[in-house]
Amino acid sequence: MSGVAEFLPAARSVRKGDVLEVQIEKLVLGGLGLAFHSPEGASASQQQLRVFVERALPGQKVRVLITQKKPQYVVGRIEQVLQDAPGLIQPKCPYFATSEAINTQKASCGGCLWQNLSYEQQLEVKHQQVLETLQRIGRMPDVKIEPIIPSPDPWFYRNKVELSFGYNADGHVDFGFRERGKFHSIIPVESCHIFDPRFPAVLDVIRRYVKMSDLEPFDFAKRPDGFWQFLIVRRGVKTGEWMIHFITRPGHTISKYLAEELREVLGENLQSVLHTVNFGKAITYSGHDNKKLEVLFGRDYILEQLGDLQFKISPFSFFQTNTLAAEKLYDVVKSFANLKGHEKVLDLYCGTGTIGQYIARQAREVIGMEILQEAIHDANENARINKLANCYYKCGDVKKILFGERNKYLHIDLLILDPPRAGIGDKTRHKIISLMPQRVIYVSCNPATLARDLIDFRQKGYEIKAVQPLDLFPQTHHVETVVSMERNRA
Repeated sequence: MSGVAEFLPAARSVRKGDVLEVQIEKLVLGGLGLAFHSPEGASASQQQLRVFVERALPGQKVRVLITQKKPQYVVGRIEQVLQDAPGLIQPKCPYFATSEAINTQKASCGGCLWQNLSYEQQLEVKHQQVLETLQRIGRMPDVKIEPIIPSPDPWFYRNKVELSFGYNADGHVDFGFRERGKFHSIIPVESCHIFDPRFPAVLDVIRRYVKMSDLEPFDFAKRPDGFWQFLIVRRGVKTGEWMIHFITRPGHTISKYLAEELREVLGENLQSVLHTVNFGKAITYSGHDNKKLEVLFGRDYILEQLGDLQFKISPFSFFQTNTLAAEKLYDVVKSFANLKGHEKVLDLYCGTGTIGQYIARQAREVIGMEILQEAIHDANENARINKLANCYYKCGDVKKILFGERNKYLHIDLLILDPPRAGIGDKTRHKIISLMPQRVIYVSCNPATLARDLIDFRQKGYEIKAVQPLDLFPQTHHVETVVSMERNRA
């Protein structure tokens, strides 16, 4: 028995709630720091325990509270930074979780993870993570990837932010970003260095109105009769148009005079002020139709431009959050597609149609599929706005459409995939591959699910032609990847 015990995983000696002192070795997918722990008195042959640490950086020595225990690893959060990593830079944001903020237990914004890493370091980490993930999970030890394409601007790049209502430290109604890992805790903010320089003035107007309203924030457990729920601000980076969108519970109205005060800050750029009343029983406002939209000012959408095309952005529609980097992304797709004008393109998980329409003028026909009816409505509107008569859209679950109408899509020249972070489900993936398109372009926001999905494509005779990572999310751990594949004719 003693010989067996010697080879038991080190996780046996660590429990949830334990505190470990570890040295962070590297950053891994998901933005976690990776450290290794050997139990005291362990033999040289005993397996080291992997410790994944939130908000940790390579070179840091930290004291970690274990919050999750798995058979081969544990996850924890930093209780104290004992020694900082070399070469860190000063973050721009006053709400960022610096080592000092962590050590003093100061509440910090749950958004950016890497403002204290230089942008060059961020790009290097993301490039390496895509490479290692494809090698390890995708079983492609010899895969080659192109150098990562940076965001045109690592600051003030976002075209959308969502804030939640709650209570500030003084117990008064306020709004801000969620504290990381604490759903019911908000960090009231007066600025955001990845959104827009005019944001503070906009927030000031809204904050004064909210305080004057004397209405409470909504909370299912603590304040079921509350009113304020979410504030969504969107802007067209290239068009300059702004949308201010309040989501509340029923029972009260929002004065249209608020729009006049916002116009004093934004001028003609303010094109939309909206109030959605959320009647749903869930905490979120998405995934149900039990809500009512009122236009307080302007129209119920704004316009944004990508290349020489214009796109309509509705209150709840998805749109890439980094407009300028999205153009880089779509340029990569267009280059990989290399269309000659005769091709039939199938655009799955098409959203509001942006990718398919970006390449539509070089194709004979583009057919898009998307499960969200509002997105399909916007896709059709965008095709009309851009005078693209060769774009057609179908609303429904991709798997169900392909199972029921497979024969309609057997002669596709190019298949474009842009699935959600979870990737493509097994049955759907197999049905897609059975269409046997000659070429496939896979756009992914999650290298892990991308790598998993690529295994099946390669097993069915598809060859990886190019892999291009892009940074659409500076100051965060997220990375976008575009993969070009071609079916072997043999």
